[in-house]
Amino acid sequence: FTALRSDINWGTFDYLDRSEALSMPVLIFHGTEDTTVPLDTSRQLAELRSDLVRFEVVEGAGHVESYNVDPVSYGLQVLDFLAG
Repeated sequence: FTALRSDINWGTFDYLDRSEALSMPVLIFHGTEDTTVPLDTSRQLAELRSDLVRFEVVEGAGHVESYNVDPVSYGLQVLDFLAG
């Protein structure tokens, strides 16, 4: 749905090449069991834009499953990020 709404081809979109376009803080949760997006992609983006990107690795989480692994920790990290 996001691809249709934003007219972005996610298969060809390169976050790393466009990292300079970030203009506001970003919180990334990335599961170690994600088979859709390589963990290293998020790690590299966090390194490239350490001024704006907060990167949280979630052990055992698949793609978009970080909340499901530990809802309490996830919620606390989101609140901390928003308060920052």
